[in-house]
Amino acid sequence: MRDFTNYSISPHTDAPHKLVSLLFYLPDDESMLDLGTSIYAAKDRSLRCEGVGHHPFEGFKKVATMPYRPNSLFAFFKTDLAFHGVDRIEREHVTRDLLLYNIYVNKVVGTKPEKSARPRVAWPWQRA
Repeated sequence: MRDFTNYSISPHTDAPHKLVSLLFYLPDDESMLDLGTSIYAAKDRSLRCEGVGHHPFEGFKKVATMPYRPNSLFAFFKTDLAFHGVDRIEREHVTRDLLLYNIYVNKVVGTKPEKSARPRVAWPWQRA
């Protein structure tokens, strides 16, 4: 993947069939540490997203940004609360290189469990 100046991607949770995302950061040096992928918490704590779209930045609080550091890795499981994205890159002449490795699952065929039976998965800062 290669992102440039003015690139951004608003908070989202990835496609429903994605299990794990691994982002290998490939900058030349540590001059762009602030350009990593960010984790967001929804201001509306009841918001869940199965991964069918992106959401406006205004509805989220940035919790952390993973440093865009040479030879580093940011990995996370896909959940309906794993909101992540990239703030607009406003610096001029930026090239943000990364290698994405995603693990997908096939859709499980069968009956869907009742919502009450589904375990609630949350980032540690979203737990009540």
